[in-house]
Amino acid sequence: TPYYPAALKQLNAAGLHLKVGGVEPVDINQCGPAYHIQVTERDRPLGTPGWSKGVPCPWQPDGLGRGGLVIYNSEYWTG
Repeated sequence: TPYYPAALKQLNAAGLHLKVGGVEPVDINQCGPAYHIQVTERDRPLGTPGWSKGVPCPWQPDGLGRGGLVIYNSEYWTG
């Protein structure tokens, strides 16, 4: 989407070095690759209008959260 470049520029300026790496399959019931923040969309992921969901990945080795999942509410996604 056109929103990511501006957000990434701000994050990099703050010292967080992120990049958009492409498209990969997302399974909301399991973790993606380590150090990936996956983005997908669902209709009302929390069952309530107006809410999206972001979660860390808790199933990494040694209990380390090294990734996560953002589930946009498709009611507000225009991409």
